[in-house]
Amino acid sequence: MASSPNRSRRRCASCGSASRSWSPPNWRGSRWKRSFAVCSSRRPTASGRDYIERIGGGAVRMQTLITDLLTYSRVGRQGQGFTLTDSAAVFAEVCGNLRIAVEESGARLTADPLPTVWADRTELGQLLQNLVGNALKFRSDQPLEIHLGCRPEGDDWCFAVRDNGIGIDPKYGEKIFLIFQRLHSRAKYPGTGIGLAICKKIVERHGGRIWVESAPEHGSTFYFTLPSGPGKS
Repeated sequence: MASSPNRSRRRCASCGSASRSWSPPNWRGSRWKRSFAVCSSRRPTASGRDYIERIGGGAVRMQTLITDLLTYSRVGRQGQGFTLTDSAAVFAEVCGNLRIAVEESGARLTADPLPTVWADRTELGQLLQNLVGNALKFRSDQPLEIHLGCRPEGDDWCFAVRDNGIGIDPKYGEKIFLIFQRLHSRAKYPGTGIGLAICKKIVERHGGRIWVESAPEHGSTFYFTLPSGPGKS
């Protein structure tokens, strides 16, 4: 088990190296798509249009993957220092960042009174945005409700992001936090399968833990712990 941190560091370095290798300026796929469209006739055939769209879609997916890999590799390496952080202010910023998605989904976001925690402010924002973003993505047909709760747990604070979405089979409760793990097709729910792995890495950098309680069609609650102050975790 002593080699696990070394393996984790090697994996992060590998992700960063791969993402840089795959990310030249103006990624080739999208640039080639524009060139192909210009060179094609003014009225391309249906198959030509489909080909162009496939190229463009692949370019967008690749760029999203590269961005997520870079985010994953940078956790703890290019983060800010830990400070006493107002989690309520961070949550308000996250709600603002996701405003369009919230409005389009008709979601209702609520929160308990939230504490000050010992955290990297930027990474806390990334953590909350990933979890709330997942709740927005994996919603059911009923009006979506997302609630951020919090309670003291020893020297830590235990946060809970609860939704009434499609839920998760409990047997996948650990798998979903592994990198590149998906439970649904990309066609139905777009994404790279890295978001929850980023959450896990952020929480563990803070000395906390993250887990989920869920059941299909009964929503999900993602829990994570953060220290209340320096030296508390």
